[in-house]
Amino acid sequence: MKVSLNYIKKYLNFKLPEINQIADKVGTQLGALETDPIYLGDIYKDIYIIKVISAQPISGSDHLSFCKIDDGGVLKKLDNLRDKMGYIDVVCGAPNVIDNCLAIYIPPGTVVPSSYNKEKFVIESKVIMGHNSHGMLASAMELNLGSDHSGIVILNQKITPGTKLIDYLDLDDYIFDIENKMFTHRPDCFGLIGVSREISGIFDQAFKSPIWYLNTELNPKIKKVNNFKLKLNIEDGNLINRFCGVIIQNIKIKPSPIKIQSYLSRMGIRPINNIVDITNLVMLETGQPLHAYDLNKLKTKDGILELSAKLASKNQKINLINNKEIKLTENDLIIENNQHPVALAGIMGGLDSEIDNQTTGIVIESANFDMFLVRKSSMNHGIFSDSLTRFNKGQSPFQCLMALIRAINLIYEDDPGVIIASNIEDNNQIKKEYKLRGTVSNIIHVSYHKINQILGSDLSKSTIQKLLTNVQFEVSSQGDNLSIKPPYWRTDILIDEDIAEEVGRLLGYHQIKIKSVIKEIKPANKNQFLEFKDKIREILKIAGSNEVLTHSFVSKKLIDAANQDASLAYQIANSISPELEHYRLSLSPSLVSSIYKNIRAGNDCFSLFELGVAHNHEFQNDFEQETKILCFSYSSKNELDGAAFYKSKHFLNYLILELGINQLKFKVLAEFINEVDKELDQIIKPFNEIRSALIFNKDDQCIGVIGEYKDNFLNAFKAPQYSSGFELLLDRLYQTEKNNEYQILSKYPSIKKDITIPVSSSTTYDHLRLNLDNFFYEIIDSDIDLKISPLSIFKKEEGSPVKNISFSLEFNSKIRTLKEELIKEYFEKFTKLSGYDLI
Repeated sequence: MKVSLNYIKKYLNFKLPEINQIADKVGTQLGALETDPIYLGDIYKDIYIIKVISAQPISGSDHLSFCKIDDGGVLKKLDNLRDKMGYIDVVCGAPNVIDNCLAIYIPPGTVVPSSYNKEKFVIESKVIMGHNSHGMLASAMELNLGSDHSGIVILNQKITPGTKLIDYLDLDDYIFDIENKMFTHRPDCFGLIGVSREISGIFDQAFKSPIWYLNTELNPKIKKVNNFKLKLNIEDGNLINRFCGVIIQNIKIKPSPIKIQSYLSRMGIRPINNIVDITNLVMLETGQPLHAYDLNKLKTKDGILELSAKLASKNQKINLINNKEIKLTENDLIIENNQHPVALAGIMGGLDSEIDNQTTGIVIESANFDMFLVRKSSMNHGIFSDSLTRFNKGQSPFQCLMALIRAINLIYEDDPGVIIASNIEDNNQIKKEYKLRGTVSNIIHVSYHKINQILGSDLSKSTIQKLLTNVQFEVSSQGDNLSIKPPYWRTDILIDEDIAEEVGRLLGYHQIKIKSVIKEIKPANKNQFLEFKDKIREILKIAGSNEVLTHSFVSKKLIDAANQDASLAYQIANSISPELEHYRLSLSPSLVSSIYKNIRAGNDCFSLFELGVAHNHEFQNDFEQETKILCFSYSSKNELDGAAFYKSKHFLNYLILELGINQLKFKVLAEFINEVDKELDQIIKPFNEIRSALIFNKDDQCIGVIGEYKDNFLNAFKAPQYSSGFELLLDRLYQTEKNNEYQILSKYPSIKKDITIPVSSSTTYDHLRLNLDNFFYEIIDSDIDLKISPLSIFKKEEGSPVKNISFSLEFNSKIRTLKEELIKEYFEKFTKLSGYDLI
């Protein structure tokens, strides 16, 4: 935000120190500066106001004029270039140069202001079509005071030729460019009055608001007629809590006075015409944006002009003044006239109601819109403006009418012939809780001792009172306690700590002595869930896996490749890339997309894992809700022995063993897919239903999926066919019962037996393994530990109705040596109970 120091001085009642001291104070106590203050005097110091004595067309040219100019004799360095009358010759190509006009002159050897920050263009004396030309007469664009390049600047006031432009336009000025983000919580500082108030405060001076800022009185000289009734409607008081406006007629559109153009330009606003410039000037002064409509381009009925502030309807469109047509959504706030959108509220006006050179009547709007909704509309449509910059910080609705009255009075000062042609309408629907701002209900009671305790300072009560009243807080005291009422524009002051922060900033934190903190230090309680995640990382790293971190944002193409439903993914408005436009529904697509990059880097066989989050709005009520996931993937460029499924299962087994989880059950995904809940529904999509399994804990809660991926999923990411992985819901894994107690190793030898069981080809390994567990745990003695491991699955030939599944069983006891006879007895009981034959 650019700030003119000279404009600020209009509101100050004390003399400022040297510029370096001002810059230091502003930078440390108000807001960081983008650059050092820019001194405009260096740019304009050699530019003068002159009188064109004569302007004669040059023969042979269709636009050039030979001019004699009077500089009052002040440019002594040009005395050798003067004619007998003491005038200076200048050739000018502007169509509006005439005899006896006052213009702005750039002498030879001077840099043209518009080129000052680019490749500097220095004016020189030269001969043009046989005529000497010593310097140039300048347009507003060349002076960097506006955008008009159609002719030179003509001054209508009585000015003595030879007056320095720097004196006439108050250009002995410094421009401070303060970072916008410093005022994110301070909407009042997006106005010059707010900045002036803060500068007073940091220099320990009391600020007094200008009279027009404190009341809503019209200039009594303004003529009023009732040609129209203005009706302003608000559809939803939660989204638009104030809507003010007025109709003004007898408007004459013309350029603003050069002084106004100069101030607007130096503070980053492009001058347009007298009406738009006044609305922009009021916005710069107060922080309250205004908008003016062409009255003749709006529809009236029976003398009633109706404007409605409301949410747009589906499929409505609007052409904006930047010549961009947008399709409105039902989340866009608009101003509507006769069911036709005339403005995108708080952001930009419509082209169909724009003020132009034929405008004779206007409607001025001053309103307050929901900051979050206008910001959302801006981001959705990619449209930004100075008005939006202020509205999306949360301007106070209490200044809407004041800003409107200020604009009306300035329009009258510019042209006393204007008339107010309607009622001044004020539809005030300020929410009850907002009305408490600036009232007795919003008083903060705090002792000055507490303020000192928070700051580590030793300020007196009177010092604290003065610092706050300097910036128009109302402060009263009783004993050690202060009762503080923030002004209505300080929407950021709510609690004791806010008051302390304000006192510290106004005083200057550098003036508070640094003291060592005297406080008992207790260790913070460990976050058990974070500890759990760190343990998972350590286990998988020890197992030889590699942790990666992938983007939470993915493309729709990636979601489709994973066979997931993109409509369930949160979509990002105005994403920086089409590749990053959705929040992911699971982690497998992100992880598998990293496989090909690693293979190209020369890694033939490896595993990756990631601890991350996914979002799915089908079951998440709020974006802040998220699914915490552990995702693992194993991949080999070359085919290895055994199915890829068991490579991932090997890592999973090691993980649950180290975590102390005793039992997990595996069920074929294809057979139990109906048991999948919404949280897992999109997570299982990349997995091959036949070659994958759902993972259940001992409480029969599904905690994830493990298996091989679908072929089309692997092909989409150029991943090898020999790939598998698992995805686990971390919250459920964390809640699964664990036994992390140290197990004493047995000092007695164990007995290992390998068995093979012939079963039907349709019998799954999981089914048989579950039966083994159930039968043996029913048979063996309580002191015996049994470990069952898979060995092989063998089918004699394809299509055979029988297959052999082999297991290794290890029996052990911590209190005795086991004998072969006992183990033989166990197997006999097993065959009798189960009906299985053992080979």
